Amino acid sequence: MKSELGTLVELQKTDTRIRQLNENIETANERRAALEEEFEQHAFSIREIQNNRDDARAKRAELDAHIAEARSSLERANRNLTTAQDQKQYEAAMREIDAINKQISKHETDILENMEITEAAEK
Repeated sequence: MKSELGTLVELQKTDTRIRQLNENIETANERRAALEEEFEQHAFSIREIQNNRDDARAKRAELDAHIAEARSSLERANRNLTTAQDQKQYEAAMREIDAINKQISKHETDILENMEITEAAEK
């Protein structure tokens, strides 16, 4: 009788363990799908951040090119200023220099903003 009772207890434990394993098997696909979805979300976020970083770097290169072009124009305007032969030419050269300096300043500000975006994307 005791051995039968012990066998019954072992059978119940085994049956309980089988039920737990079956539940794990049934929920494994759902857990896997949830993990895959979470992985895809993270991968999408990473790709988006990388794209933003790449866009920011491209914008930075573009702004650097604009600044180089503006500095070249500034040198030309300074030469025009030194070769001005009358007040009208002198004033025109000064206005041009002022406008170019404002462009350079704006581009430099844009670069700083762009650097903040790039740094945030790289974190």
